[in-house]
Amino acid sequence: MSATKAVTANTSRSGFSRTLPLSIHTVIPIALTIGFITFVIAKYGTEQVLLNLGKIHASSYLLALILLIANQFLSSVRFHLLLRDLCVRQPFAASHRINSLSIFGGIMLFNYFGQSLTRSTLLRQVDQSPATAFVLTGLERAVSLPLLLVLATAGALGIFGGVHIELDRSGGFILLVLNVVAVTIAVIWFGLRRQLRTIRGLFLHTLLGPMLRAGIVTVAMHVAMLGAYTVLAVAVAPAAPLSALVLVSAIVMLAASLPISFAGWGIRELSAAYAFGAAGLVSEAGLTMAVAVGLLSLAALAGNLALALILGHDNATVSVSGTTDGHVAISFTRLLCWTAPLVAATFVVFQILLPTNSGWVTVNLADPIVIVGGLTMAALALTGGRWKKIWPVPEFNIALGVATVTLGLGFLHGWAVFGLTDWALYNRFWGWFVLVCYLLTGALITSVAGRIGLIAIFRTYIVACAAVVSIEFCLRLWGELIGLDFMKGPFTGFYGMIGNPNAFGLQLVLALAVGLSGGTFWGGHHGPVIQSTLLGLILAGVVLTGSRASAIALGCVVVTFLILGRLNLRHFMTTVSVAVIVVVTPIAVNHFGAHVQFLPANFLGIGRLDTIQPDRTLSIVEGWEMFKGHPILGAGLGAFMQKLVVETGKPLVIHSSYLWLLAEFGIVGFLAFMLLPVSIFRSMWLNRAWIKDWPAAAVLGCLVALAVMSLVHELVYQRAFWLLAGAALAIPKRLK
Repeated sequence: MSATKAVTANTSRSGFSRTLPLSIHTVIPIALTIGFITFVIAKYGTEQVLLNLGKIHASSYLLALILLIANQFLSSVRFHLLLRDLCVRQPFAASHRINSLSIFGGIMLFNYFGQSLTRSTLLRQVDQSPATAFVLTGLERAVSLPLLLVLATAGALGIFGGVHIELDRSGGFILLVLNVVAVTIAVIWFGLRRQLRTIRGLFLHTLLGPMLRAGIVTVAMHVAMLGAYTVLAVAVAPAAPLSALVLVSAIVMLAASLPISFAGWGIRELSAAYAFGAAGLVSEAGLTMAVAVGLLSLAALAGNLALALILGHDNATVSVSGTTDGHVAISFTRLLCWTAPLVAATFVVFQILLPTNSGWVTVNLADPIVIVGGLTMAALALTGGRWKKIWPVPEFNIALGVATVTLGLGFLHGWAVFGLTDWALYNRFWGWFVLVCYLLTGALITSVAGRIGLIAIFRTYIVACAAVVSIEFCLRLWGELIGLDFMKGPFTGFYGMIGNPNAFGLQLVLALAVGLSGGTFWGGHHGPVIQSTLLGLILAGVVLTGSRASAIALGCVVVTFLILGRLNLRHFMTTVSVAVIVVVTPIAVNHFGAHVQFLPANFLGIGRLDTIQPDRTLSIVEGWEMFKGHPILGAGLGAFMQKLVVETGKPLVIHSSYLWLLAEFGIVGFLAFMLLPVSIFRSMWLNRAWIKDWPAAAVLGCLVALAVMSLVHELVYQRAFWLLAGAALAIPKRLK
């Protein structure tokens, strides 16, 4: 650790003041915030929201404001304590000023990224590593998120399970919780026991004290924030039970804290309106509460900035010590680089659809985790120009940049032609950057931990997929007997926790592509048996989805591995045997009189190979017409969804990734996106990488699966592919 040194901190010259004029870094956040407020209020009805805001008593505003000021002040306390643990010793006034400005940065530049970038800039005089600020912000999220999850889970159970809605209405939520618990236990038991010893050692020997201190302050922060939400909720819905308002506020707090918004704006309002409506309350009341919290948070931030100026003084000389060489800082970084990718691989199998005006927005439980992991990887890669050494494919960064620019231009094109839509903004535009975060999060563990980390993330994903298949198998077979019949309605094939048999089938085929690539993910005498058994469960899941595209894609992956000599036939036959046993089990149960409706109608779709659903035919015909009308540059991002919503009132996607790219981006955009897979295939062909190494074979198998299924489905935004591809493509640590 470096020796302590004196640093002169002049408030008029430090931080943003050295890089941006005061007027710019003050006006931009305020202007963007006003823009978000205007957008959200206009979206849900300006008049009613303004009337409701006017009905809130001044005393409620004052009490909520005091609680929000306390919440932000406590966040500065937590930030100051973590800095001390990282050996950055400065007056609390300096920490309070930096933290308050970083909240502004979160409004200006997308929550986690803006907050971390602001802190990195302001801390540069005491720490030359920009990654430290990203790691520190990630640790704050890591401490905060579990507590918010507990609060939100309690709130959801209370509201959907007992306050206003009967138990059968909460079946979907209970199924989600059941799967989360089962997958977590399975991953820990079969996938991460060895890695957990490493993580536990890091935590107990170095990080227990810092995390406990941060956790205690975080609890106080959440109590203050929950109090502010509740005060305003009581003001807008005085007739509602206090317990219901507290519980629904806990759910909204979790949504607002996720790093997928600008300081909560948009997500907070959408979740509040939805949660209030689902709890039997007035949706407009929830929206009013959320807008009031957002406005008061800005006022509280102004108060805390004023307090920071009062506490601080110009030309203050502070004593600091170096951070990047400290054992605690290194342990913090290692902990984040291990946990973020592994948690993402566990929860990437869980996807939720949220309704909007123009379709739906897909939210994955792993999204908040990968945003933290992806931006941390970006910060580490940008340090010292290491971004050039992430991938073995020389043109990959260029191809990724070209695809990103193309998508951004397509978004602007669509906005200019038919206006801004939720589908284009959230699902496609921001969704692309989330996909990039999945790619970088996968690369994070391989770049930092090497092959051990790569094996761990693959093992975790395989176990998670096998656990989801097992849970659905058991619920379909015996769930009705114990009163947990969540599979009511028209029978379909297995759809896991993604809500769609074809998308679930792709998740499973990706796991099989990884597992059959020639890698050994479980050691010891029983390792091959464990691996073959888990892959057998996943193979059975592919069969039970009834997805024709999944079955064909899996066949193409197996044939590819056979041609390349990557397939271990003995282990593959064991996998097939396990799958046969699993699939035959419900047939045997029915044979003995149980009459369980289990197997998909027209098993494996054999009876409907020549049948195409009407909506699929419509999407192909209309998508082709859109391409013919705009062959060069396309119709703009989100054009097809907007057209179908206007004409039919129902959202629909083009059921082909290739046709979607052609219709909305034209030939130019299609070729731009194709640079990504072409750059990978070209590098593999030149180096014969799939023959030398199983990770390259795994990438190739995943690409084959995605390419085949994308012919008849739109699957570019399936997150699991990007996470696995990032991990397998990245250069392992030992090779750098």
